[in-house]
Amino acid sequence: MSDFIAGVALAIALLSAVYVRHSVKAAEHANQIAIHHERLKIYKALVSLVSALSARGVAIGKDDVWAFYEPATLSKFYFKPDLATALLKVFDDSVTLISKKAEWGDTSHGGEYDQELVKETHALHRATRDRARQLTKEVESELVINPS
Repeated sequence: MSDFIAGVALAIALLSAVYVRHSVKAAEHANQIAIHHERLKIYKALVSLVSALSARGVAIGKDDVWAFYEPATLSKFYFKPDLATALLKVFDDSVTLISKKAEWGDTSHGGEYDQELVKETHALHRATRDRARQLTKEVESELVINPS
């Protein structure tokens, strides 16, 4: 009788181990789906910013830039540090772009200063837009689930 009970206990232990293993795999899969979903939200926000930078140029709006603040800030939880830092830099440069463009209305400085400010603003715009475009490719590579 004790052998029978030991055998049943062994069978239950084995079934429990199999169940736990499947549960762990399911939990890992659910975690991967959740991370992918958050990465996708960050990617969509970046694409939206790139679209605004491309379509509006230096006239990009505050709303377009500030919509990217939260995704850029949260990127540190979903991407490697260098990629998250680069996303935050794009946000910061976009804010600087808005500030430089706002200075265009101040004509008290004079012609040469104004011309230099316009050149700097356009150069910052191009650099920010191009870096953001490059980052979309880097983030996109993190999103690919089934590479071909």
